Amino acid sequence: MEPLISVIIPVYNTEKYLKCCIESVLDQTYKNLEIILVDDGSTDGSSQICETYAENDKRIRVIHKQNSGLAEARNDGIRTANGSYLAFIDSDDFVHKQYIEILYQNCEKYDSEISILDYERVESSINPEPYIMQDIGEYNAECVSGKTANYRIYEYEYYVKTIMACAKLIKKNLFADIKFPAGRIHEDEATIYKILYAAERVVYIDLKLYFYRRNPQGIMLSRFSKKRLMMIDALEERLQFYEEHEEKQGGRDLYNLTLNYEYFVLHQFFCKINFYIENSEEIQKELRKKQIQIYKSLIKEHGFTFKRKIKYTLALLFPITFFKLYYHQ
Repeated sequence: MEPLISVIIPVYNTEKYLKCCIESVLDQTYKNLEIILVDDGSTDGSSQICETYAENDKRIRVIHKQNSGLAEARNDGIRTANGSYLAFIDSDDFVHKQYIEILYQNCEKYDSEISILDYERVESSINPEPYIMQDIGEYNAECVSGKTANYRIYEYEYYVKTIMACAKLIKKNLFADIKFPAGRIHEDEATIYKILYAAERVVYIDLKLYFYRRNPQGIMLSRFSKKRLMMIDALEERLQFYEEHEEKQGGRDLYNLTLNYEYFVLHQFFCKINFYIENSEEIQKELRKKQIQIYKSLIKEHGFTFKRKIKYTLALLFPITFFKLYYHQ
């Protein structure tokens, strides 16, 4: 018998898109599902939509809670999940009808604890049916180690689909000692690398079956705010994790790749704060101090090219000019 798979959908004020999301899961070709709708204190019609669907399909359970953010909503879903595998879907997104089937088939085929699909950004107003119902032809899949998947976090082609919690099927036992950080944004950046690292095998599937709606009101697409600085905390924790797991060996190891990534995140934040936040001198001062500290470390590393080190130097000496030239070409 096919194992039970728990699909966790955190819900917060997404009544406009919620029905589409739920129905795309109900219509999956893989039927042995437990669908957990975590209503995170919605103030629109989302709560009633959740209850209506639960009344009509016994596979759906609803958790109503006070608003505490996406991370805690996911954690509540994990705590109550009965499935052997977990899948996370955001409530304003939707998935192809064979989404779960393809994820599970490849976990089985490659004896992997995690399977990863690609995603496609779509406009919020699109008709979802052609995406949900499109035919799937032949496709490629590649099985790698959990450590290799961590390296792929730092490769442009793989970054987003590797670090995001959605578009994956994950063995539930990998979450035994790992939680999403409560009260923070960038929760995927703070969590998924640890899940990947704990897995022996991870399979990448070359199909776009998760559809991510562009939301201009979403925090990641809105103007820069101080909340975004939580990203630095996530990266500092990641550095500590890699050091504790002996991934600080010099050259282009996981520790230094994270340091390289953090350096340019600090640079971008320094510039964006300059553009969007008034009276931010103290924050900029701290960002600058941290950037200089990382610069002194990276400039000595043999694993990075001379061209890369020139970029480090230009970003430090001419931050605003470098930002405008490099990120707005």
